Amino acid sequence: MDAEKIIDLDILRNICGEDVGYIKEIIDLFLLQTPAMVDEIDAAFADNNIELLKKKAHKLKSSASMFGIEKLIVPLHLLEETDIGKSSKKEIRSLLKNVRKLTETAFRQIKEVRKNYD
Repeated sequence: MDAEKIIDLDILRNICGEDVGYIKEIIDLFLLQTPAMVDEIDAAFADNNIELLKKKAHKLKSSASMFGIEKLIVPLHLLEETDIGKSSKKEIRSLLKNVRKLTETAFRQIKEVRKNYD
């Protein structure tokens, strides 16, 4: 298990209330879609498609917000606001690496929480 908890399900619980089925559905969607979203962000960068990178970062940021993953929201916001003329590829690569690491941590933690809803 990860040493530091980076998720906070209060927002999700506020949205879903006591509807356990809805909570499970949202968690399952996150677990299903998030790995592909991170891969799509990486692919957009590799293809030098900054507009697509920004769109995908925004989408993942919305998911991260629902799960209270504040540490992930910051680098996603920076990617979303990326100006390729002012940001070096090295800086963007560093943000992408951080996003992947934080997403993997959040994924593991959310997967653990999901077990509580079975």
